[in-house]
Amino acid sequence: MRLVLGCALGTLLLSGILLLPSSAMAEVEFLGLKASGEGEAGGRIYVDFPPKKDRGKFEEYRDLSPGVFLERLRLRFESVDDKYSLLLGATDAGREDQRFFLYGSRLGWFTFGFEWDQIPRDFSNTARSPYTQGPQDVFTLPTSIQTTLQRAPAAAQPGILESFLTTAPGVELQTRWDTARILLNFTPIPDLDSHAEYTRTLKTGDRAMGMIFGSPGGNLVELPGSIDQTVHDFRFTAGFDRKWWQLQLGYDLSIFDNDLDALIAANPLRVTDAPLGPTGTSAPAHGRSSLAPNNTAQTISLSGGMNLPWRSRLAGTFAYGWRSQDQAFLPHTINGAIVNPGLTLPASNLDGDVNTILANLRFTSRPFRTITLGTR
Repeated sequence: MRLVLGCALGTLLLSGILLLPSSAMAEVEFLGLKASGEGEAGGRIYVDFPPKKDRGKFEEYRDLSPGVFLERLRLRFESVDDKYSLLLGATDAGREDQRFFLYGSRLGWFTFGFEWDQIPRDFSNTARSPYTQGPQDVFTLPTSIQTTLQRAPAAAQPGILESFLTTAPGVELQTRWDTARILLNFTPIPDLDSHAEYTRTLKTGDRAMGMIFGSPGGNLVELPGSIDQTVHDFRFTAGFDRKWWQLQLGYDLSIFDNDLDALIAANPLRVTDAPLGPTGTSAPAHGRSSLAPNNTAQTISLSGGMNLPWRSRLAGTFAYGWRSQDQAFLPHTINGAIVNPGLTLPASNLDGDVNTILANLRFTSRPFRTITLGTR
């Protein structure tokens, strides 16, 4: 066994030096445990690497950049009586789409798991933008650009904008989801089975977002808006199962947290705010749009079923949910030239609260082989 493990390690090291994919497997006894594992490592080089504009869609959800990485790793430890086991591993370690996991179990009693993975998404790697991004998703433009466009005739503005975009720096529009998950299955007695799971998803990156200046209608531009969101999900279920009846209790909690409240950007066609015109239109120097608000959702449910004579069954579900959202309102306008005492908000935030109720009862019966009855 020592010779096999030594050869496997040597193969992995050699493959890393030569940048060639190679896999190895080994099984040994360690501290009274049965240990086994397999791995595959290597590297990636390109003789002719395509330019960004030709590989964007191909790499939309994958990381195929050159370099050394661990393709696959699995390590398993088991007790001699096979009651306890531990499994850990990884895939694509060292890449943007890497994944790690750890599972442990006691046969017939509990199972514990931890998972962490990354999911990249490449929207565009050839985009350009003259905007400079500041904190809290505030985008600014050089004053010279806004002044030149504001003074130019409407017919000349498209050509001037095109010249600015030609020399604008490139921006990469890509996001990544980092997801961590903890789960536990627990069976203290044969008739009782419980499951608890917590998932945290962090969403970061940049993607194209639209902004309209002025109302009604107005000019539309696209911005490389930031994404900085966190989603917490918790789920718990406990089920009791007997020969003639079953009962299950469930609870779900979801918390959405957005670190960015609004998107603010400079209007490329104006450097100063303009008041409302005779037709009711406005031309602000900046635009502002609200983003997805923080919110919370909870649901508690109770489900059960009972077997009755004459091949009959009665089943039902009752669920009660809470939905809440109290994000602060944005002002009516960001245009400083519009002054109207009537533009006052009716409240500082939504203070939204919605409750839902679900009740479902169903009865089925098959008293005879050719007759099936049901009602709900």
